[in-house]
Amino acid sequence: MNTFKVIPMPTKKPTLSAKTTNRRNPSQNRSKERVEKILLTVKTLIEKNGIANLKIGDIAAHAGVSPSSIYQYFSDKETIIIALAEYYMVQISSLIEKNLDTLEEHVQIADLLRQNFYDIYELHQREPALQEIWFESVDPKLNQLALQDTQKNADLILARIQSFAKDGKSKELGEFVLLVSHQFAATMRLSLAIGKEYGTDFIEMHCQMVTKSLKDYIDIDAI
Repeated sequence: MNTFKVIPMPTKKPTLSAKTTNRRNPSQNRSKERVEKILLTVKTLIEKNGIANLKIGDIAAHAGVSPSSIYQYFSDKETIIIALAEYYMVQISSLIEKNLDTLEEHVQIADLLRQNFYDIYELHQREPALQEIWFESVDPKLNQLALQDTQKNADLILARIQSFAKDGKSKELGEFVLLVSHQFAATMRLSLAIGKEYGTDFIEMHCQMVTKSLKDYIDIDAI
């Protein structure tokens, strides 16, 4: 029986980063609220109709704004989807950072990685729009964004656990953390496709493989 606990999601509103759009970014509170409403509308529409059926006209109608208002902040539909993806990326990084903050010398690093994996899996279970963005979109920009985000989160983890690396294994530990992060994405895709009743079995298998391999890079006696 799995004993992981689900970390509550921090309550954050969607935010629009400077790199998301080649249009102007919101600075006034009213403009920020409008962008937030647009992104939340996109989230709802993706959950209802799927990412392939998302249309600017539908977004405008459901958000109560004109299409021209949307184009003030987003150059096209794909840009809006990327903005929503970045919002979810912030949520995932927050989960990882929250777990990293609990790590002490007596806590097994394998348990920390397991908690990260389960928290991210549970987030995808709760957010159908997140599943659609990463697993149904064919936008190469999103694929590149996912690669960059995985690298960033792997760097977060490595920075916290690198001091536990065996002598001469620091570089290999970094490669290991990045590799298992990418492998987890494939494991999660399978787990979500097969359903929650059995999906966590694959997550647990992945965690067990990570735990066994981790001993090659971490000085267990130092934990």
